[in-house]
Parts: sequence; structure tokens; C-alpha cells
Amino acid sequence: MGTISTGKKPEFRKDPLTGRWVIIAPGRSQRPQDYDTAVRRVRSGPCPFCEGNESETTPEILARRHPDSQPNGPGWRVRVVSNKYPAVHCGTSPDDCAFAASCFPGLGVHDVIVDTPRHVISLTDMTTSEVTELLDVFRERLAQLSNEPYLEYALIFKNVGPTAGASLEHSHSQLLAIPIIPPSFSSELEAARRWSEREGGCYYCQLLSQEHTQGERIVLRHGGFTAFCPFVSRFAYETWILPDAHEERFEALTPSSLAGLAETIRNVLKTIETHLGKPGYNVLFHTAPFRKKSPYFHWRIEVLPSVSRAAGFEWGTGIHINPVFPEEAAQTLRTS
Repeated sequence: MGTISTGKKPEFRKDPLTGRWVIIAPGRSQRPQDYDTAVRRVRSGPCPFCEGNESETTPEILARRHPDSQPNGPGWRVRVVSNKYPAVHCGTSPDDCAFAASCFPGLGVHDVIVDTPRHVISLTDMTTSEVTELLDVFRERLAQLSNEPYLEYALIFKNVGPTAGASLEHSHSQLLAIPIIPPSFSSELEAARRWSEREGGCYYCQLLSQEHTQGERIVLRHGGFTAFCPFVSRFAYETWILPDAHEERFEALTPSSLAGLAETIRNVLKTIETHLGKPGYNVLFHTAPFRKKSPYFHWRIEVLPSVSRAAGFEWGTGIHINPVFPEEAAQTLRTS
């Protein structure tokens, strides 16, 4: 899984599981920059996600509310609604479309999860108990959708800041559930299965064990979770969060684990915001496909700061150029 380079020369690194290559090229960080990538406010009127503006969204699907409050009105703490501009359209069964090998209607579910009624931008502006409840809503919604036979896979993600693709600044998350397993994720699952058959055990558990032993890429360990900058990081300051105990599904987390994960996520995002000047970033929750037994998979969260961008070489080859060695990125993020 790799050893640390002590030099500053570019280095090719290959992911032993997926075969994906990256180039770590620290000289790229010295390039001149004419473009301002700072996170900026994107509000252009009343915020549809703020408490009191519930009529500006679609009707709620799921909410955590105060007992005396009414649906689609004030008094909520977390709120799930359908995306007004969905990438897929809702259905109820495979009969809703004629499935074919290469083309069929865009069936699926596209939710917006409003993290808090308060107008804040980041999870770091929320309390640990608020983030804990948000994670519990993620679990509940994934469990609901796993019962839909036409859905195979779901991704929960957060886009924070315009440079990361956010269109509204109020802290929110999205869930996209679709009737196929994305090819890149399917390839990773197959690679993890082959690794397990060849080497025994879980690749991700072995990866964690090595990261714990070496320590150079660890950002923090807390509450049964480890945050680290992967050896084959595609992006500068890319950070993964994995549970120390083997678990294939995020939605199988026990309630007692949620607070530890909430604190870990908040701490990782806080250190990224502190050391990198509050960049935009994406947060991705990778969990096993619905109803598919994947004992060789280990769920994870990826945090991808928008401090460098893919360009022609990346799009043309699939090989990312990362201007920061992950060992140096982790050292920076560990610095309090």
C-alpha cells in the first residue's frame, strides 16, 4: 500500500485495489493563478431552506420535528424534501419503465436534506447533537429506500460552496438513489471481492491497520473512526473517514456510534476550513448497494476540498494530478 516519499520530486502512485493511478506533483502548487476560487455567497433572495419558508420547497418526505409542530410548517430540526430540479424522476416499481440493456427512463429518487432550520453554511456551524440527528436521518432515509425493489444504489453527498457545485449556501445534503450500480463503484466492489478471496479478510480493514501503524497520513482518530489522507489521493487534502470496526453499510450504524462520527466529521471539516481558508468541498457517503451482500466492502466518507481542479490531462487519461503529498496534507491538517 505504499511507503512515504521524502523528496519533493513528482511521484506516480497506484491504488493496489482498483489499479487507479495518480501523479503527486508538488511543483504544480506553485503555478500562477489568475482565477479567484474563494467561496462566495450565492443568495439572491429569501432562502427556501430557512424555517418559515417551507412553502418554497416541495412537500416534506421525512422530518424531525417538535411534537406540537405541523408538517410543512415551522418547528422542524431536519427536513427531507424532493429536489425541485431532480436528476431522476420518482417511480414505484420496475413496471414504470421498460428496462433495456443500454437505455431506459431516468427512474430514481433525488432528495434534498435540509440539515438545519438555521441559515448556516457548514456542519461546523452546527452542534454535535444537531449533526448526530442529521446522520440519523441519513440512516433512516437509506433504510426506507432499501425496501424499494427497483433501486439498487444510493449516494448521499454534500456540495459546500460554489466551487464544489453548491447552488444554495444554506447547509444541506442530497441523496440520489438509482436502479443501477455505477460502473466505477461496481468495479471497486469486484476488486474488493477478488482481494478478499486472494488475501483473506477485508482490504479496507488492512488499509486501516497499515495507516494506524505508519501514522503519517492519519488526521485524527476519535470515537471508533479514523480520518486519514489516502496514500493514492486524487485531490489535495483529500480525506477519508472509515469506521475502525468492519461494517459494509452506513445505515447499519448503531445509534451509540452516531455521536462519535458526528464529532469526527465536524473536526475534519473544521481543520480543513481553518488551514485551507474555508474552501468549497464535497462530502461523499459511500455505502454498499441495497440488498446486495458485500461483506468485503467497508463503508466510508470522502471529503474532497476544492483547492485544485481536474483539467485536460485528468479528463483525457483518468489520471489525477495532485499537487500535495498526502503525508504533508495530513501533517498540515493535524496541526492545531
